[in-house]
Amino acid sequence: MVSQGAELAAIAPNVMIKVPGTAEGYETIRILSSKGISTNNTPSMINPQFKACMDAVAAGENVVYTCPPPYIGDLLAKTPYLELSDSRHERVPQDVLDKLLNIPYFARAYWEDGYTAAESNTHPALLETARQFAGVTEKMVNFVSEALVACKRHKN
Repeated sequence: MVSQGAELAAIAPNVMIKVPGTAEGYETIRILSSKGISTNNTPSMINPQFKACMDAVAAGENVVYTCPPPYIGDLLAKTPYLELSDSRHERVPQDVLDKLLNIPYFARAYWEDGYTAAESNTHPALLETARQFAGVTEKMVNFVSEALVACKRHKN
């Protein structure tokens, strides 16, 4: 993943490399960040994954931009009707949290140390998202393949 990420990043300075939220992905993020290459960690579903990602980025680079400032500026200019607020410190209603904490894999995922980076590879949310990604990717590949065949037929 590191060599592929470095190769893609060389295309242009604004290329961000999408890296999976897996144990192997966090090592890739650490290495790419140390080279000044922007990364996007996905899919991340659980607190231990977010912590592993932050630790990897912090180990690799001192300065991290999560969104390029021009992107944020364009977004704000094009969506003046959006009301932005800082909700980081708003608490989840206790009755909602209590219900969620009754789900075993949610309870483990809620705590920073609930899963190791390697265990996050088997988290149900990651596995389901990976399955969906694979299905959509297969549909895209089939569509492109069919389109190329149609173009070749039309050309001849």
